[in-house]
Amino acid sequence: MMSQTLSALRGKKILVTGGAGYLGSVLVPVLLDQDCQVTVLDNFTFGEAPLKEVRNHPKLTIIRDDLLNHENHVDLFKDVYGVVHLAGVSNDPTSDLDPSLTVRINYFATASVARRAKTEGVKRFIFTSSCSVYGASGDSWLTEDSAKEPVTLYALTKLESEPTLLNLNSADFSVTILRLSTLFGYSPRMRFDLAINVMAKRAIQGLEIMLHGDGQQYRPFVHVKDAAKTITTILELDANKISGKVYNVGRNEMNYKISDLAHEVAGYFPGSQLKKVPHNADSRSYRVSFDRLRQELGIVPEKTVKDTVIELQAAVKNGALTDLEADRYYNIKVIKSTTKAMDSFYSPAATAMWIDVLPGANQAVGSAKVRAIDSAPGKRRKVIAMILAYNCEHMLERAYERIPKHLVDDIIVMDDGSADNTSKKARELGLKVFRHDPNRGYGGNVKAGLRMAYQMGADYVVEVHGDGAQFDPISIQYALPYMHQGFDLILGSRFQNPRNALANGMPLIRFVANHFLSFFDRWILKLPLTEFHTGFRIYSRNLIESVPFQNNSDDYLFSFQIIAQAAYFNRRVAEVPVEADYKSEHTSHKLSGAFVYAFQTFYVLGQYLLNRWGRSQSLIFEKGRNDILPPKTTEPRVQEAG
Repeated sequence: MMSQTLSALRGKKILVTGGAGYLGSVLVPVLLDQDCQVTVLDNFTFGEAPLKEVRNHPKLTIIRDDLLNHENHVDLFKDVYGVVHLAGVSNDPTSDLDPSLTVRINYFATASVARRAKTEGVKRFIFTSSCSVYGASGDSWLTEDSAKEPVTLYALTKLESEPTLLNLNSADFSVTILRLSTLFGYSPRMRFDLAINVMAKRAIQGLEIMLHGDGQQYRPFVHVKDAAKTITTILELDANKISGKVYNVGRNEMNYKISDLAHEVAGYFPGSQLKKVPHNADSRSYRVSFDRLRQELGIVPEKTVKDTVIELQAAVKNGALTDLEADRYYNIKVIKSTTKAMDSFYSPAATAMWIDVLPGANQAVGSAKVRAIDSAPGKRRKVIAMILAYNCEHMLERAYERIPKHLVDDIIVMDDGSADNTSKKARELGLKVFRHDPNRGYGGNVKAGLRMAYQMGADYVVEVHGDGAQFDPISIQYALPYMHQGFDLILGSRFQNPRNALANGMPLIRFVANHFLSFFDRWILKLPLTEFHTGFRIYSRNLIESVPFQNNSDDYLFSFQIIAQAAYFNRRVAEVPVEADYKSEHTSHKLSGAFVYAFQTFYVLGQYLLNRWGRSQSLIFEKGRNDILPPKTTEPRVQEAG
């Protein structure tokens, strides 16, 4: 039983993002019953029906918009006591439809909403994470402190959001993370893509219950009403009791092997049959302990599988559920058919517009006291643009012209032993030129440029390619908030809006290959990025000082090795949108070289894992003092050319 009453919430204003979703449409009426003022922010992808019973409630305000556009609503957080953050791209198949959109919404927009909430004086922030962060963990009991092994993008975005939010926790901004078990049960926004629900549905229809594989994998389950009650209880509790805490939400007895679950559901329907499907692509198995929730907070969910069977049968009988095969009950079907949802364009929310959280801040968005990120006094970062040039005489001027001069303090050209008049052209443009012979390759040139910029006092070094700046340097403006907060490596992604990449002329084979490689990179390095193989990147002084980049390859593999190093040494990595121009003159890698590079990246991933597991010690992951300047015997000859 829930040990707490909910009267303490009376009169408080609660913002529920995703309030028209499967859990939100159950939670919102509960909050209204407690005399709360409730604001729902939802794009209503699944229609308005889930809130039809309460939409005319005098204490309910509905804002129909996407989470990415929250900054457009200046009064969104006015007088808000607590935020329950449910919005996001949910479940694994749906998340994989558009990985870039998933990362933007589930990670970047989540962080943006929380930072803004703190800035504007919100007191409580509840984030619904997922027990799927534990991944393929076998039969062992898993507590909140157990190892996390997410195997899907959805789980990864949930896991990566947790520390970002917990870092915002403070005396006046209480953050609580709830790792929900797999939900089940009747909801006004019904779903039949959840295990218990779909099993019960098929039995009600007189169909066989499908069992994929041997069904020996564990899953924890919690009824959607119990999840809603847990959230309201957390909101009512004294903030000191739950501030900065993570709780698994469920009940120990509701951990099921899938085969046992299927048999139990079938047992409630005389004559129901199981059908085994040999193949099962989902290898996840996690058996979760909920002792902390029960022992610390006295919360024990009550609902069972039988309760859901009864309520679904009643919903079918009274007409609340009709046409059980309708698309509206399946997330992936709705998202696939909703073009708008998959065509979301980049929003400032994805660049953490509200990243500047001031201690004790309690200003309204419209207040003049809320400053622009890059105007904070005393926090100006020295930014040097580093143009990498090799035989770029005819393209260098365009590269220079594209650099936003008001956002950088200096520009240097690193001439990698060009055979043409690249250095001469750079001097004609009034630029500082550093040339080394013989040609050392992309990686060798970057190393020399980073060392040079470091000696010049750079806080951040922006990589610009001399072949006309194919990756538009204007994206520096999107990186300013991350520089302000001290991120170590900032990458530009063409795939925050992948359709633009193709429209700008990105070859389809490179588009597909990049997505393929980035999937494995994201999985192993556990960085919530939409693209890893990009020519736009910004390096921090701290990164230069703290990773052994001088041990990296002198060829193009350097570009991936330094990302792996950032992950290995727990540096802070961010992503901003960037557009690449494939139609103007530029240099390009041969396809054969691209294949070699692809295989090399898998080798780096293998090195990363072996070093993580303590099975090897590669030079690129060597811990210890990082010598910024290598011995003179190994330093390439770098000289100012005028």
